[in-house]
Amino acid sequence: LLILIPLYQVIREPMVYMMHLTADQAAKIVEIIGANIDLGSNQYYAQLAAASHIGEFLPQIREALPELANVALNPINFNFLGVNLGLVPTWHFWNLATMAEFGLFIIPVISAFSQWLSMWIMQKFNATVATNNRGEQDKDAASAVNQSMKSMNIVMPLMSLWIGYSMPAGMSIYWITQAVVGVVQ
Repeated sequence: LLILIPLYQVIREPMVYMMHLTADQAAKIVEIIGANIDLGSNQYYAQLAAASHIGEFLPQIREALPELANVALNPINFNFLGVNLGLVPTWHFWNLATMAEFGLFIIPVISAFSQWLSMWIMQKFNATVATNNRGEQDKDAASAVNQSMKSMNIVMPLMSLWIGYSMPAGMSIYWITQAVVGVVQ
């Protein structure tokens, strides 16, 4: 959580944390871009949606915010393998029209599967490393730990799936990476 919460803030407010603008400047830019482009119904991610359109409205932004006249305002490209990780995936798979939309849809599913696989591998590995206080392999200790991990093997993938479809796709990439690193570790 010490990494996840700050990561979420950076993903949610890229103009403030990545472009080093003030909150007021970012809000004004979002207002200018939002007047011309639909930034989505969730205003919580308005900065994220507007960040990739800055180049299209640069003259209007510079006119409204003259203090940014000499500041390089480059749009942020959130694309990874053709998928915009700044978008919030939709679970409405019947409305998918492009491969990029399909990629956006599948990222949370991969995230949930990777969480399940990670927990399953840890559960299997735990049976071989659980020891008692004398350092001998202990089947009872492994069994007790595995019982508690069974519920985690259901909860973690579901939580990852829910987060994947309610937050930008970049968060699901974080969950996938975390699960892969956990398996390797």
